[in-house]
Amino acid sequence: MIKVLTAASGETKWVARHTLKGVMCKRASPELLDYSLKHLGGKLASNCMMVQARCSPSSYDVEFR
Repeated sequence: MIKVLTAASGETKWVARHTLKGVMCKRASPELLDYSLKHLGGKLASNCMMVQARCSPSSYDVEFR
């Protein structure tokens, strides 16, 4: 999931939770995806960058970069 986030987000673009969940839905169960997304913020990516999470003010959905 971190590889997908890294490829999709680039440098400054935020990726919505439902977008990540939609991309990964064929690889894992919905429960596992919800658990993984809940604990994704603050994790280190392979390029030594930290995953950031925020609540989008426009959609009230969680976004990651």
